[in-house]
Amino acid sequence: MIIKDFSIKDIDKRVIVKEKFSVPKFVLQKSNHGVTFCKKHGKRISLIDRVLSSLYEYPIEYFRKNMDKTLDNGQYYFYYFYDNTINGITYSKIPDNKLSLFKYVDNSANYYKAEDYNKLNTFVHPIIYDGVIDKKIYELLNNYNIQDMITKLNSEYTSPYGGDSFEDLEFIFLTKNNTVIKTYNFVNKQIERFTSDQISIIITNMIEFFSNYNFNNISFNNYYDLEKNYINFIYVMYKSYINNISNITLDRNEFLTHPIFNLNKKFVSRLKIENEELFKFMINLFSTQKRYNSYLINEDDMNKLNEIKSNINGIIEKSINVTNNEFKTFKEIIG
Repeated sequence: MIIKDFSIKDIDKRVIVKEKFSVPKFVLQKSNHGVTFCKKHGKRISLIDRVLSSLYEYPIEYFRKNMDKTLDNGQYYFYYFYDNTINGITYSKIPDNKLSLFKYVDNSANYYKAEDYNKLNTFVHPIIYDGVIDKKIYELLNNYNIQDMITKLNSEYTSPYGGDSFEDLEFIFLTKNNTVIKTYNFVNKQIERFTSDQISIIITNMIEFFSNYNFNNISFNNYYDLEKNYINFIYVMYKSYINNISNITLDRNEFLTHPIFNLNKKFVSRLKIENEELFKFMINLFSTQKRYNSYLINEDDMNKLNEIKSNINGIIEKSINVTNNEFKTFKEIIG
């Protein structure tokens, strides 16, 4: 597969090439203000994220216990191998602490190879190649074969985690000062995820149910915390929904069957939740203003859904009287 926008202009530019893996990413962000734990794109892992699953619990606890106080400011990117089989791919050699550092970027956006920088005592993800793209490599890119590409770049490279075959490649183009110019991804295996009609039916049903719902009459446990208030607010909505709508079932995505994706009851132990998947679905559905694919929801229902979300967000923000710059709004917290 030829990567989009890759051109002959990229010849003779410095590039770092790494194998990419279809496993969760975890980011540790260090600043003068402390440490923040983030998802793959650098967005803070919120309480809502931690309620929806236990996925992030291990790396968060690991770094809380194993933090090097001399760690430099910047972003540290890790692959997180929570099991030997992830997304249908089996790895025979995963790191002892399940984490593999694959990138470090300082606060000036300068990129460093992970093997040149590791104070966190984790496995370091190896690179395949660090050099320039010549015409022979460029020709391979336009007649793409991942095995031929790896052999050309580094004939001694072997996949570090013992996967069944090579996965994807990432090409990171850098300036002389180690600033990232652009990143290209070559996809070898495409993991297909199909959304059933069941999701579309439930979304439509919930929009119909809550479009005329009196949210102002909802009574919920109020804390001085926007995320806690949101979870408790959704819980009241969830109870009202299941009490009025019968025979609601929601199957879990086949790639999320691992117990790590169960509802994290550590944060909702006092709530009586009979249908965990439905509760999680509602937390996701009403949390952010976002668009869904047209095959899931039409434009009219999209507008109704976003109106419901706006009503919820307004009530949550009023719950702690967000009236000055001291507090972030609920929308700013969850995106």
